Amino acid sequence: MIQALANGPATIAVNVGNSFFAYQSGVMTHSACDGHNNGSINHAIVVVGHGVNGDCDGQSCDYFIVKNSWGVGWGMDGYMKIEATDDTHGACGLYTRAYQPYVSA
Repeated sequence: MIQALANGPATIAVNVGNSFFAYQSGVMTHSACDGHNNGSINHAIVVVGHGVNGDCDGQSCDYFIVKNSWGVGWGMDGYMKIEATDDTHGACGLYTRAYQPYVSA
């Protein structure tokens, strides 16, 4: 995903639950996805960047920055930090369906 972001934003499909709706700040972790890591997809968001958390608390330090369509009243002015895991599904199913446009020269 980080390599793909070098070419621009990527649209991803995730599975959201109550904790996703209630997100306000910090890094949404894999374990906070309300058990919604089962591959059942119900929402699309855009990955716009990535970063490293200085205080990992036993979690992955890496995260992705995503933009949601729910407006600036949700999350951090419409954005979220979501944990970058090293499993095949990712937090909230982050890695299961990622799409990025390709423009031929």
